[in-house]
Amino acid sequence: MKAFRIAVAATMLSGAAIGLACPANAALDAGTYKMKITSTNQPRDFKVGSGQYWNAEDCGQDCRHVTIPNGDVPYDFQRSGSTWTAVNPNPPVGPGFTVTVDDNSLAGSMAYADGAQFGFQLTRN
Repeated sequence: MKAFRIAVAATMLSGAAIGLACPANAALDAGTYKMKITSTNQPRDFKVGSGQYWNAEDCGQDCRHVTIPNGDVPYDFQRSGSTWTAVNPNPPVGPGFTVTVDDNSLAGSMAYADGAQFGFQLTRN
């Protein structure tokens, strides 16, 4: 019986460790990332589970320049504390938007001027 309790406790602890783990290398450093949509208020426009790749480059202290291959307007992120923020009030197509990324978890959100928004998770490639 004691061995069974130890096995159950070990299983519970390993499950908790997996469930609480943050993404490896959680910090918006220079490199390539996969952005995956995790939530949205506009499911017809933004599909949960879909995503794109980001290429992040240093552009100075607390600055990251992000380009999206074959896609969107590039973003220039500025860090304040542990939050990276990019604002594009007048993109060439569509409404303006603000993108934020938490440097500790690489979880982020994109909010558009027309009220559309989605949450996402970045993982480093």
